[in-house]
Amino acid sequence: MEPNGITSGATDAVAPRKNGREARSRKKKYSTGNGHSSSGSIGGNIANEACDSGDIRRSDRMAMRKKRVVRSKARKSSQGGRSNVMVLCLISAAIFALYLLVCLIFFHNLPGGDGRGMKGLVKRTKEKVSQFRAKHSIGNIKLAEDVRDENEEEEVAAPKGPAPVGRWPVSIRDEDGAFEEIKHPGFPDGHVTMLVPRFWAEDPVAIHENKLMSRERALSIGTCITPDPKTGSNTRGDECPLNERTIFVAIASYRDWQCVDTVTSIFSAATHPERVRVAVVDQIVDGEDGSCDVPRAPCATDPNQPICLHKNQIDVYQMEAELAVGPVFARHIGHRLYRGEYYSMQSDAHVSFTKGWDVDIISQQEATGDELAVLSTYLTDIVGSIDPQTGLSLRKTRPIMCNTEYEGGAQGKHLRHLSQPEGIPDIHGMPQLQPYWAAGYSFSRGHFVATVPYDLYQVKYSIFCHPMCNRPAMPNPTHVLNSSGRSQILLKWISSYMDMSADDLPSEEMSIGLRGFTIGYDFFAAREECLLYDLYQPMIFQGEEMSIGLRGFTIGYDFFAPGKSVCFHSYAKGKNAAARNKVPHFWENSDKFKGTGVAAMKRLLGIVNMNPEVERSEWNHAEEARYGLGGARKTSKFYELYGIDVRKKTTQRHLCQFVRGKMHNMFMAHLRSDGMGIDYSGVDYKWVDPRPNDP
Repeated sequence: MEPNGITSGATDAVAPRKNGREARSRKKKYSTGNGHSSSGSIGGNIANEACDSGDIRRSDRMAMRKKRVVRSKARKSSQGGRSNVMVLCLISAAIFALYLLVCLIFFHNLPGGDGRGMKGLVKRTKEKVSQFRAKHSIGNIKLAEDVRDENEEEEVAAPKGPAPVGRWPVSIRDEDGAFEEIKHPGFPDGHVTMLVPRFWAEDPVAIHENKLMSRERALSIGTCITPDPKTGSNTRGDECPLNERTIFVAIASYRDWQCVDTVTSIFSAATHPERVRVAVVDQIVDGEDGSCDVPRAPCATDPNQPICLHKNQIDVYQMEAELAVGPVFARHIGHRLYRGEYYSMQSDAHVSFTKGWDVDIISQQEATGDELAVLSTYLTDIVGSIDPQTGLSLRKTRPIMCNTEYEGGAQGKHLRHLSQPEGIPDIHGMPQLQPYWAAGYSFSRGHFVATVPYDLYQVKYSIFCHPMCNRPAMPNPTHVLNSSGRSQILLKWISSYMDMSADDLPSEEMSIGLRGFTIGYDFFAAREECLLYDLYQPMIFQGEEMSIGLRGFTIGYDFFAPGKSVCFHSYAKGKNAAARNKVPHFWENSDKFKGTGVAAMKRLLGIVNMNPEVERSEWNHAEEARYGLGGARKTSKFYELYGIDVRKKTTQRHLCQFVRGKMHNMFMAHLRSDGMGIDYSGVDYKWVDPRPNDP
């Protein structure tokens, strides 16, 4: 008996120690009616139930513990399995990469030239894809995948900067599948289309921003053959050594057998041919004419030919001759081949270069101190110009561009360059400033091509001779010597071939033309040298020259006559007449492109503000921003400086007197201190003919 009459069953039961710990089970006390605590039978029952429930809980805990152990073992087993799988995957990937590397090295080093190995396989695949696309791209129809690709490119295209980053070496051969489709300008309904390279700089306005280009912007264009050792970039600005600055050469050729000789001359005569890239628009009849990049002898027979040694630096865009509409369109495509070179040069396809021409012309360019200088001229005849032993020039004279006048017929009056004076330079040690630009030869910084591209929409058909009076003006319809017979033939030729009547011709032109034709002349040019200078529409040479020159002037460019010539032209006269007269001319397909000249000339004159009497609604304004004027200068300033009246269609003559005398020193005094062109805002001058009554 415990104290207070409480039985042992009513106290906390103390279980024996187990594993060194005390296990306790709390028993609930109940109170009786007499105030004593008692457990009685009820308390005993509760104690028994408590013991039973404790045993149950212990068994549950044991079961749960066993489950946790099982799950833990399962997790460890699973993690170990995954780890093994990952190791196996890594080993397999490494083996595959090693195998792929071995295959690439093996295929890359297979003998047999470009046609073998991985490069050959990739090249052949690209060629087949290009051929397939070209074959199935007819008219305005495009393959569904092409349209899809174009849409995807539009969706994901990143914003473009003013100009792409220049690379060297570079070739349009690396751009297969990236060409764009344009409508051929000779077919107004657009049923004939062509795949052509995209412009390197899609938006010229983004470069010059309709204001004077900054020097920093100008120097951001132009590649160096050796990349910067710190940045790895080929665009190094004026830090690029002179002998490492790249040169882009654009040539437009129409079925010209001398084209391959011109390309050969460019590389063989250059001091650093490794920095030259030639781009030719080759308009030929496949199977009849040779290509400009195919040497006289096979490269396998004579691998040391310049074209063989530098074949990777020659890009040829081959075009069917029947689609040719003259030099403007061909040169437009030529400008599309530019890829960011430091300098750009344009020449004809029958030109011979002097030894070291590249070093010579760059030296002249840099001597101007003008980042916006463009050296341009009509080339002197090759006969007697180059020493056959040394390859150096024998000439002490050079032409200068200063002689132009208004002329025109049914299509309206336009400025036309006449024959240019050639003499010993008046300025020594650097090129001489001149008003005009010539298409026959041009050398400049590369950004000139990027900002003043040839206008696609100014293509027009022309059949008249070169300003130097040495190219046929029209096909010779007959060799009949009878005067009256030749007169009738000419009238018939005018009405049928040119789709106009004799009444459409100004009386002066008709008189000169008939007289010249009846006495046996079969070619015509400027009125000083030949007889008939315009029958149907403006000379294609003149339209492009005034357009490029005036657009360049408004962007800020200055034109110079080279101090000495670095190349000479093969004209169809003298001992070269017979060979050159065998070269076909682009007007042999003239019947396909009638009526394109008048509209093209309205656009040309309209863009440069030279036909204020014509409503702007009368000419095509397509892509006018790309092919339009700049904002650095106004065309009115040009007309004022050189005595051109665009309303009366007159010029102040004898301009050459001023150009060869005072012009250079007067205007070059206003060259900006940073070399970014002449500041004409400080030039108050207007040329007035001092001898208006002299011829």
